[in-house]
Amino acid sequence: MNIFEAILMGIIQGLTEFLPISSTGHLTLAGKFLNLISADEPYRWTAFIAVMQLGTMLAVVIYFWKDIIDIIKAFFNENLLNKVKFNNQSLNSRLGWFVIIGTLPVVVIGLGFKHIIEGAFTKDLTVISISLIALGILLGIAEKKGTFKKDITKIKWLDSLIVGIAQAFALIPGASRSGTTITVAFFWAWKGRQQPVFRSF
Repeated sequence: MNIFEAILMGIIQGLTEFLPISSTGHLTLAGKFLNLISADEPYRWTAFIAVMQLGTMLAVVIYFWKDIIDIIKAFFNENLLNKVKFNNQSLNSRLGWFVIIGTLPVVVIGLGFKHIIEGAFTKDLTVISISLIALGILLGIAEKKGTFKKDITKIKWLDSLIVGIAQAFALIPGASRSGTTITVAFFWAWKGRQQPVFRSF
């Protein structure tokens, strides 16, 4: 990979990361077309993408820095220093628990299917194409059915778990993390038990 190709990959990553489309999928498509992915060592491409995404992760951390600090402070204060019953905890402390709950599924599934994720299967253009098209259709349907009204203060632990499971689907190449979570959250609400578990930031 030369400097031009690296810059191109960075541009693709930057343009796709904050949209409900798969940055990993688009990077892999570009990598395939430019013949940057080794068939013998596909795990190297996985490692490259992981490093690439550190930049966008840093941008998110910087943007939400105050919120992250507030959640961490409240969580430790109300669960370790001054123990408060969950139902009586502040929103920030409860959000700390919800983040943990929502993270568990992707950690478990990611570790369980590590070899598949790092292998050649997840670099297959057919798999990526089907994922991009299918998720796009599902997201379009979900957006039509969503009401966009549920406030973040109404989120429950089950909402977090469902969204966490949805996030695990983003391990499939071509599936966007934001796209899968938004889609499942809207369909979860569509069942009539509640309204969408997301609000726009």
